[in-house]
Amino acid sequence: VSSTALIAGLQTWRFRLFPSPQAAKAASEVREPDFSGKYWDEVPVPSNWQMLGYSPPCYTNVSFPFTAVPLLMAPAVPRSNPTGVYRTFFDVPAEWQSGRRIHVIFHAAGSALMVWVDGHYVGYSQDSMTAAEFDITDCVQGRCDISSSCCSSSSSSGGHSQEACLQSPDTAALNGEQNLQERTQHLLVAMVPSWSDGSYLEDQDQWWLMGLHRTVELVAVPTTCSIADFELNAALSGTDGMLQSRVQLASPALLGSAVRVTLSPPSSPNKDNKPTACITGTVSEGQISWESPPMRIADVRPWSAEEPTLYSCVIELLVNGEVLQAESARVGFRNVDIVDGQLRVNGKAVIIAGANVHELHPTRGKALTEEDMLRDLRLLQQGNFNAIRNAHYPHHPRWYELCDEHGFYVVDEANIETHGFLENLAISLLACDPAWASQFLYRVQNMFKRAKNHACVITWSLGNESGWGPNLAACAEWLREADVQCRPVQYEGGEWHGDAVVLFGDGQVPASDVICPMYWSLPMILGLASGGPTDAVCGERPVILCEYSHALGNSNGSLRSYWDLFWSNAPEHRRLQGGFVWEWADGALKVPLEPSGKRMRPDQFHLGGEFGYGGSFGSGSGEADAHFVVDGIVFPDRTPHPGFQEFKRLQQPIEFVLHAVKQRPAGNIQEIAVVVRNRYVFRTLDHLELRWRSRNARGVEDLIAGPSRAVLGVVP
Repeated sequence: VSSTALIAGLQTWRFRLFPSPQAAKAASEVREPDFSGKYWDEVPVPSNWQMLGYSPPCYTNVSFPFTAVPLLMAPAVPRSNPTGVYRTFFDVPAEWQSGRRIHVIFHAAGSALMVWVDGHYVGYSQDSMTAAEFDITDCVQGRCDISSSCCSSSSSSGGHSQEACLQSPDTAALNGEQNLQERTQHLLVAMVPSWSDGSYLEDQDQWWLMGLHRTVELVAVPTTCSIADFELNAALSGTDGMLQSRVQLASPALLGSAVRVTLSPPSSPNKDNKPTACITGTVSEGQISWESPPMRIADVRPWSAEEPTLYSCVIELLVNGEVLQAESARVGFRNVDIVDGQLRVNGKAVIIAGANVHELHPTRGKALTEEDMLRDLRLLQQGNFNAIRNAHYPHHPRWYELCDEHGFYVVDEANIETHGFLENLAISLLACDPAWASQFLYRVQNMFKRAKNHACVITWSLGNESGWGPNLAACAEWLREADVQCRPVQYEGGEWHGDAVVLFGDGQVPASDVICPMYWSLPMILGLASGGPTDAVCGERPVILCEYSHALGNSNGSLRSYWDLFWSNAPEHRRLQGGFVWEWADGALKVPLEPSGKRMRPDQFHLGGEFGYGGSFGSGSGEADAHFVVDGIVFPDRTPHPGFQEFKRLQQPIEFVLHAVKQRPAGNIQEIAVVVRNRYVFRTLDHLELRWRSRNARGVEDLIAGPSRAVLGVVP
């Protein structure tokens, strides 16, 4: 059975900020286990070093902060490139030393990552918002060749070389059992430069924050044969569920190999939770993949944002009847499709009450905790939001599990935005350049592979504000071929004609399954609903605003007009299915107190500080874009703005309509008739308790004198 152990959060990490990668690499002694590092600072991981006071954070909306002439410079990286070096020691459990391959996973590091173990170079990775996984078995078992890399990364940037392991898995396992390294503690060193060529793809209207901002963990998997990946397709067929599994092995199967898939029902105190279904299939010797026949589960409970029912699925790899490795996931049975120009979940059109959500905490930056995520999700539900666009990159792995559990429709977005080229009228430059094709595809693949099994993900986004060109078109084609669930693909940055754009997209590029413009007015979206220029080629497509109602300053006006259209039952409005407000939370950070005499501890650094925005942290912190980052419907501490209450009212899944009022001759109200309209798609109102009061225009209750009653009529 595969095992994991957290490194981040448990061990002490030492940190030093160098002026450049060259300076950091020149200090080769810091990567050796014998180097003490006792004079280096202790820092928490996950964290961003700007939030610990090592350099000011910088906010930009469009501009690249590291070059003024991106059209001419890309992909050049500046010489002034602050580079963080992290050091920590970790233990490998004794039971992992025999018959296991040991991997280290950095769940996010930006802008790039280089890794050493016990002084030996392990590998390199880019894409600051998805994981980098390295096989470090040879290093921790003392078999590394000091002159070369010890192993390869499963997450390396397109266009960059990738070092191979020095020995085959079988040879490594044999040698490892005979000659285990005597060292009980191992040194892990991570070097993180501020800028890399990948930074040109990460210009996402946000604070530029660097470091190891998600967890770091060790994973042990069987040496002889192991599960590299699995894909679960949990679909609906009438009232039954259909589960199909695909399992990818890391190496050819051994003689006697098999895969067992077991599905268990949702936990309930009134059930014994016996397996709902189980299937075992033989994997022929030498094969590296296995696919199950469809498993039918009678009378399955479907997943939706309204009723997020999850089943537990366990995938086991067996050899001669013994379990070699087991992996698990929670799955929700649901279908997603587009029919007659409407986005449907489980065969019914849904209205998207969505918010664009960045990963940001006012004092910890991108280093979010589960409590941070839960706080946002609960507040979103209190505001009657049912959908989230991951703006503008894949979020923390735990975020998807919580969205599955709490019930949200998620648009997952690749970590791609080249907005800075807009300043040179060349926003499509990288999307059209073949040299960048592999980096575009690599980031889309990273997004898909880590989130493909999550029920909450109903749409894939190719990225944000990156123009249009063959590189993005290839990504859309790859997603459609790879996703067995056939989820829609969307992208705003292209235009209806399908050619490269100079400035902005209109959300109608033919490769997008959803028409998803941003900040379009009511007359403009009404024009789309009645038939756009691409209907003849693409057919009818749903219209869902990927961004609307920009919440900067005194904003969020005209919301009632938008939502009257979204909730409309008129046939001509059926394709208007909602949108995602920009954005969820104000992006202000706490301005730290000035240290007095000596550096303050990281946990004290922001105590007493005020919220600040671009330019609040001194020269180079984003003076040009200033408060443009303060554009949410909740404050940084999640106190709601007035606009939050407006969204809550207009998005509520229940509508109350005053139908009739009967009065006595004296003018007192005797009877009020109210129509209650259920806007839920999948559930009744049985889970709710209705309480009511009647007040006049002055706020005085007017059902006091004499007998009175309210008559309620519920409309499905």
